Amino acid sequence: MGDCALVDNWSTRDFCTLHFAIAGLNESLCQQMKFGENRTGCLVQLAILKGNASICDGIGDTEAVRACHLNLGDVSIFCEGLANESARASCSAKAKRSASECGVLANSTEADQCLLDFALNLSNASACAMISNASGSDACLASVALSSSDPSLCSRISSEEAKDACLEQLMSGNFSAAMCQRISDSDQRNRCLAKAERNYRFCQLIGDKYVKDFCYEEQAELANDTFFCTLINSTLYRNSCYRNLSFAQGNYSYCANLLPEMERDKCYRLFAETFVRIDVCDSIILDSQRLPCKITVARESNSPSLCNLVEVAYYRDQCYSDVINRQAYDPRDCRSVTPGLWKDECYYRAALRLNDSSLCDLVAYQLSKETCLRGVQ
Repeated sequence: MGDCALVDNWSTRDFCTLHFAIAGLNESLCQQMKFGENRTGCLVQLAILKGNASICDGIGDTEAVRACHLNLGDVSIFCEGLANESARASCSAKAKRSASECGVLANSTEADQCLLDFALNLSNASACAMISNASGSDACLASVALSSSDPSLCSRISSEEAKDACLEQLMSGNFSAAMCQRISDSDQRNRCLAKAERNYRFCQLIGDKYVKDFCYEEQAELANDTFFCTLINSTLYRNSCYRNLSFAQGNYSYCANLLPEMERDKCYRLFAETFVRIDVCDSIILDSQRLPCKITVARESNSPSLCNLVEVAYYRDQCYSDVINRQAYDPRDCRSVTPGLWKDECYYRAALRLNDSSLCDLVAYQLSKETCLRGVQ
């Protein structure tokens, strides 16, 4: 190395120094070079040869430091620009593929979130064990199990209830008897088997009355058969069973099985509004449910003439106003509107919307007709 100092030409001397720096894997020699680009090139070569990204940090130029890190496959350099410490730690952990980077966070909640992000991002369940509390670790394992479709991870969950829930979520409608047998709780296992085998006999083996009712409700939905609704004891699940099947089959008559009367009315109203069936509203007993039902159906069907079916004048006028103000109805429907005042309003608004004077001619009240004609000219 001493011979390099005898060279007068600085470029040649730098080249000589580079030779000894590489031969001895000595980055300190790079710092003795005269020209910055030569020092940078020397340090980059040694960082690559030694597989040590920290050598890059000896380069003065920021962009060159970044480029050096990237040459070594170290993308964590981009994390340093993040102002938030939590985000920086999470970024660094994922970039370096090391959950230990989350350990720099003093706040346990932030550290746990960093570990969860790491585990989910890299499908690395080992990071879950580093989370500070059991429930958080269990939730992490369940999330990684779902994202990686790995049922074996569910078995590592400490809580039996959470473990069973993990297995059920993992099956996600694709139940199998083999998977059900992994569930530790006997009631939930039998409910799972009932779905997997489509056999309600397993429901009969369930001890908890609510789990049993839920099992029958699931069987009703699977078979699309109200027979299973009749086996349910609790009002809540039985109502849900009949209501769900009424929508599945498009048959509002099942609403008649709901208790009490208010729940029946709600079922009829929801069905009528969902399927836009104003005739179903007539099955509702309570005025407070039936009248708004008809208004909603008339509005959603954009048919002002359907407002004729609203029995109470106040609500009927509200219905005409709502539908006509929406300005989405077919003007041909106006001829079926019963009250003359609202029929004229129906034609008048449509004429202005469509700029069609022929609709003004259908307005009966002369003064309104003249106002209409002036409005479309």
